Amino acid sequence: MPNDGTQQRQFIAAQLAPLAAAAAGRQLLWGGDFNFAPQPHLDRLGHVAGVPHADVGTAQRWRDALPGLVDVYRVRHPGRRVFTYVNPHSASRLDRFYSSPALLPHVAVCFVRDRCLSDHRPVSLTLVGLLPSGVGPGLRRARLGFFSSPALLLQMTAWLTAQLAEAPADNLAFLLWWPPFKRRWLSKCGELHAASRLMAQGAEAAGDQLAGLHMALDGGDDAVLPAIIAARQRFVEAAAASEAEAATRRRQQWLHAGERPSKPLTRRLRSKRSAGAVPALRSAGGDLLTSGTACAQRVARVFAEVSAQPATAPAARQEVLQHLAAGRHLAGEQADALGVPAVAAPEVLRALRTAPPGRSPGHDGLPAELYRKFQGLLAPLLARLFTAVAELGILPARFHEGLITVIYKSGDRSEPANYRPITLLCTDYRLLTKVLALRLNPCLDSIIDREQAAFVPGRHIGENIMALQCLPHLLRGTAASAVVVFCDFRKAYDTIDREFLFSAMDALGVGAGFLTLTRLLLADTRSRAMVNGFTSTPAAFLAGVRQGCPLAPLLYLFIAQALLQLLKARGIGIPVAGQQLTALQYADDAQALLPSLDAVPSFLAAMDTFGAATGQRLNPAKTSLLPIGDVPAGLPAVVHGLRVVSQATSLGVTFGAAADPAARWPALMDGVGCCFARIASLPRFSAFGRGFATAAYGVSKLLYHAEFTGHPPEQHMAELMRVTAKVVDRGQAPGDATRKFAGLAGWALAGRPADGGFGALPWREHITSRHAWWGLQLLLAPAAVPWVAIARALLRRCADTAVHPMGLLLWPAGQPPPGSIAQLPPPLRRLHAGLRSLPPVADVAEQPLVLGPWCWAAPLWGNLYFCSPNFPTGIDHDFIDFSAAGVTSLGQLLHLEQAVAAAPGGAAYALVWTTMLGRYAAFASRFYAVERLAALLAALPPAWVHAARAAAAELAAGLLQPPALDDALAMLLPRLGWAHPALPTPLLLSSFTVRHGTSLLTSPTATRRAAQYFTPFGLLAGAAAPAPAATVQAVLARLWRVRWENCHKEPFWRLVCDAVPTASRLHMDQPCQCGGAPADRRHHFWTCPVARGVVDSIAGELTARQLLPAPLAAAHIWLAAAPAGVYGGVWDVVSLAAVAAMDHGRRRMYAMSLAPPPVPLLVPVCLRSARARFWTLLTDFVALRCAPASWQAHLPPGHPFIYFDAAAATFKVALPAAAAPPL
Repeated sequence: MPNDGTQQRQFIAAQLAPLAAAAAGRQLLWGGDFNFAPQPHLDRLGHVAGVPHADVGTAQRWRDALPGLVDVYRVRHPGRRVFTYVNPHSASRLDRFYSSPALLPHVAVCFVRDRCLSDHRPVSLTLVGLLPSGVGPGLRRARLGFFSSPALLLQMTAWLTAQLAEAPADNLAFLLWWPPFKRRWLSKCGELHAASRLMAQGAEAAGDQLAGLHMALDGGDDAVLPAIIAARQRFVEAAAASEAEAATRRRQQWLHAGERPSKPLTRRLRSKRSAGAVPALRSAGGDLLTSGTACAQRVARVFAEVSAQPATAPAARQEVLQHLAAGRHLAGEQADALGVPAVAAPEVLRALRTAPPGRSPGHDGLPAELYRKFQGLLAPLLARLFTAVAELGILPARFHEGLITVIYKSGDRSEPANYRPITLLCTDYRLLTKVLALRLNPCLDSIIDREQAAFVPGRHIGENIMALQCLPHLLRGTAASAVVVFCDFRKAYDTIDREFLFSAMDALGVGAGFLTLTRLLLADTRSRAMVNGFTSTPAAFLAGVRQGCPLAPLLYLFIAQALLQLLKARGIGIPVAGQQLTALQYADDAQALLPSLDAVPSFLAAMDTFGAATGQRLNPAKTSLLPIGDVPAGLPAVVHGLRVVSQATSLGVTFGAAADPAARWPALMDGVGCCFARIASLPRFSAFGRGFATAAYGVSKLLYHAEFTGHPPEQHMAELMRVTAKVVDRGQAPGDATRKFAGLAGWALAGRPADGGFGALPWREHITSRHAWWGLQLLLAPAAVPWVAIARALLRRCADTAVHPMGLLLWPAGQPPPGSIAQLPPPLRRLHAGLRSLPPVADVAEQPLVLGPWCWAAPLWGNLYFCSPNFPTGIDHDFIDFSAAGVTSLGQLLHLEQAVAAAPGGAAYALVWTTMLGRYAAFASRFYAVERLAALLAALPPAWVHAARAAAAELAAGLLQPPALDDALAMLLPRLGWAHPALPTPLLLSSFTVRHGTSLLTSPTATRRAAQYFTPFGLLAGAAAPAPAATVQAVLARLWRVRWENCHKEPFWRLVCDAVPTASRLHMDQPCQCGGAPADRRHHFWTCPVARGVVDSIAGELTARQLLPAPLAAAHIWLAAAPAGVYGGVWDVVSLAAVAAMDHGRRRMYAMSLAPPPVPLLVPVCLRSARARFWTLLTDFVALRCAPASWQAHLPPGHPFIYFDAAAATFKVALPAAAAPPL
């Protein structure tokens, strides 16, 4: 660049900026002598701070014009002073490399050489290649293409049967036989896969023949229609049996899943990640390794060093185990059941069913899908294998050997630490550990404290989030403060001292049998690393649990429990809601609670002891201290090496010292938009599939944050609903500005297709239902749950009437609770709003409520049973003075009545006023008290008052123990719920799910859909009065159950909703391309000649078989009303295929009308095309084996459209009796 500053700035604007703009979309790397220093205080020798320098203006111009380029050396060495231009008078860093940010991870080295070739020193840059120098053979894996061929599946079944018959009877010999059997099985999979490839040869020929027949049909040869049907069936069958036809297999998989979230769909929608290749890695000495074998060895060594045997202290171990043993223990019978050596086949089948699909296999190459496919043969075999392992204490060769693959995270790509290791374990090992995990899981609640929310049945990650959100508000209400320590452990799962783990399991009483199995599985664990297809030698991993092992998360809970017990024994914690709360845990994610920063040394001392006992060490750089509550001013920035912060992120949510920060909605919406764009790009995806996908992919983070931070701001909620409609209805990416026909309103897309929706999620109602679910947990969960205790204490502090959270079901949302002048804190307000959005709760129990002594303890406030015509919203607001005076139960009220009656005045009443009414000013007058007592008792149900009086009499006579509030709630809460038209049966509070809540909240949408869509369509189709909407709904529910591709159902749903782009819907005054008018849905799907071609073909088939005494009516197709003599299931398929074929003809006629002249005769060509499409769809239905086996008895030969050929044991399409005459 020029030397003069002005010329430099002109050069940047005139030369460099246009050059960078021209390279848009590509990565840039520029090097040169730029003749200015970007940061003079670092890059120039002798620069005086504060003195203006010409380089400052040039550097600013560079940043403004070229914001996408970064100084490579300065990024790698932010504060280092080095100079590339040196002369006797000055020195500066003028020679530099600039690159696009995306290239930075590929920079291995950037440095300035000491050797001077002139007055400039060379700057060296080494880039790690994008691709490795070579690719190895990789892992041999079972190919499952033969799954699509029944004949090949039979071959595999026969082969397995013969192999299993040869299995040795002796257990030791059986363990020796197992590894060679797996290798033979892998080879057999390869053999059958190769056979499936050969079946592809007939598919290409059948496809060519089919294309030729369609050309003949377009040319007017109607006689080829039967040949088209036969050729189509041959083509689909050949393609379905062909591994080469991957698209057909995807059709089968999507058909089975109904386009719902599934393994193949997840793979297609997964965001594109960096390539799995590792171009080079840095050795321990700093050299670059490019050989695949050397890189694999390096990876194996690095991660083996992480899991090296940790140094521990016996005294620390003894102390921690002593405190652990003083706590919970597993019952003896549970421990005995855990360690039973015999493994039963049902246990294996359960493990297979619950094993997550799509996991990569271990070094043996056999995936879980293969075991699951032949589970009937293999479950008993695996049960015998696992039993032999437990009884002999021996593992088959390489049974628990792992295979490490790596995924790039961020940073320098040559640094092994910047890769995340993934350990692949063999499926048989994972199944054994899954069996053990399924045994252990039900026992965990007995030995793991409630502070731990991970992996224990019935516990939820949100419990800790709710606790951390409610706790600051509770502390502020009492002018108290505390400190939350957000703990981070270095490589928690990989550094556990195994001997401590075994001792901890023993201390909690898991039993010798289970402990012996665990020791066996964690003994002598080794793993190889595979990089770029090259495999390392085995490396020993001496510490930690196996990540990827189903048992590993449960084993870590023993370590977490030991930490919790140690902290409790050391006195760590704060008093909250009448209990000492020490910490909140989610597996290794722990938040310890301290009364103040002064307690940090004692906490760190406890953590040092824990680390010395277990190998689990805190990472100070990632551990932080968050003061909460009434936080004092002037806190230090660092306390004993730990940062004091104003906000911290844990469990995916950010918590603040004052108020919880709002979620980063713009970033979350960007993530949703990227995923929705991928959904819109998928071919052959119906609106239903896009609806299901938008509800499942790309939105989990947004919904998670909405669940725990509240609804997104209105602008983001509106944007979410807009892009959902755009993707689902129009198949457009969020950023696509092309104008397309919007056939469906956004609200109509939400809901189940069986109810007339398109599978999209009703965002607002779904999020509200999540909030309501948490509100019910606050109401129903045991008080021992930490977050429940905190939230209930907070609620009581906010309102005098909040003896129990039942009031949240009664009090109006958005208003202060009775007796309070302030709104509930945000966490409780969110739950309250969710509950009150639901329909009113009522007693839905089948049997009437039996009143009894428990009525004495019944709560006065928030009690739905005390609602009456005079007090429709309860008595809370009208009698708030009693609540303020501390009167909470019916028995307490009766006791007060008795005491007031016995104290006629003076000192006697003053004593009552002091001891029983808390000297509440309103009750200073006995006359007022008597009057209010009478009014309150009159407002209560007389039967309740009578039952409570009877209980009081028994109490006075010593015949009854005083009932508790929990006794009353145990009678009331199990009876409450909803009886609503949106629910098939009454729903109890305890059975509520988010799905139930969403259904309740969207019932107005169902009513609107029936009025706006179903009723007009039913009347147009000829549905009988008085309930056309119910008829249409029943038709849609029945058609949705048809097992067929959703793209063939979508035209029917759009016909019902009038969501087809007809001229009428587009408000255009123009006729159909056939010349007829008006071009509305009845025309295109009934009266248009193209549609009539399909109808006439159907009618001709029925007439030829003497099954059509009268002409077909629209109701036959539009309402799927089967004519007499036609099986209803087949007619449902015929109706769907007919509407889809009519839509195909409509689309083709429109497309041909836009073609340049000469335009062919539209109607004859499109009529034949629609008619052929109808029969082709029926052929696909049969060839894809969509017809259920139950149809066989109903479809004898001669049945129209589809029949069952008993001789061939298959369904077939009944060829049309005669082709319609050409037009």
